[in-house]
Amino acid sequence: MEAHVTVTVRPRPHENLSCICRAITRLFPDHSGITDHSPTFPITTEADEIVHKTNDSSFFFERMQQQRILDTAMDIMALKSDGNRTSFRLGLAAAEAGKVSFVLPDDPIPPGNEMIVVIEGTELNHWIEQNTWHEGRRRHPRYIGDERTLTKADD
Repeated sequence: MEAHVTVTVRPRPHENLSCICRAITRLFPDHSGITDHSPTFPITTEADEIVHKTNDSSFFFERMQQQRILDTAMDIMALKSDGNRTSFRLGLAAAEAGKVSFVLPDDPIPPGNEMIVVIEGTELNHWIEQNTWHEGRRRHPRYIGDERTLTKADD
């Protein structure tokens, strides 16, 4: 199965667009990082959304493996999954440091803004389980919807 990933950031007027692009690139290296302008003071309009589309999420999953957060990733990615599409939010400030930091669904926008990630594809839940698999699951099996799944009550 091939998954299509869309990353979206809605820049706020005070944010530096090149810093936002750098943050996206730290988790999704195939992002071109282009910014078409640097705003000048006073800023009177909001910047357009920065959108990155990719079919390569391997580096993103490598980062989560390095941070040892694959079980959390599976739970967060599955929270809004309908089997073909899911979405979740990541802290932009953490991404700028090359870290994956999930923002819970009902939490406000974190300091430093957020990126919204949408993943689409057929058999998406199976794809999520495969991509978040790690050796620890040999001894402690996990799957989407099991008794250890993160729920809204765990917030």
